[in-house]
Amino acid sequence: MKNPVNFLSHPKFILLIFLFYSCVLSSNKTQLAGLYVSKQLSSFDSIALKLKGEGHEVGGELELKSDSTYIKKSCGNDIHGHWKVEGDSLVLFCEKNLHFKRGNTEPENWSCGTAPEKFFIEKSGELIQYSIDENRRNHHRFEKKKLN
Repeated sequence: MKNPVNFLSHPKFILLIFLFYSCVLSSNKTQLAGLYVSKQLSSFDSIALKLKGEGHEVGGELELKSDSTYIKKSCGNDIHGHWKVEGDSLVLFCEKNLHFKRGNTEPENWSCGTAPEKFFIEKSGELIQYSIDENRRNHHRFEKKKLN
């Protein structure tokens, strides 16, 4: 009787598994890469949030580049860094936070803080973040901008 082949110790099998997971991880980044903009809420949703004392970010942009870097723009800030996917979440690691004051051409360097920003990745492709800022709950919802 022949001994069964142990595929797990076979070098070609290990290489095949490595290539498969590399492609899966690469395709996730390719699918997420792109320009995201703050989602416009309906009047009803906007009023509902205000009645609950909650806020919603408007006018923000998030550009996820395929090389795992990003630029997030909102309210006079340009935040640069790198990103990765952890499970069903997008995690942004800030490396540079530039703040632009009105009338100034040179930005100020602000702190990135200590914790990364996390967004939940919905099945629709939208990115959602909930944060608490000065005891007020905020919703940040980004949708991928369609290219014309």
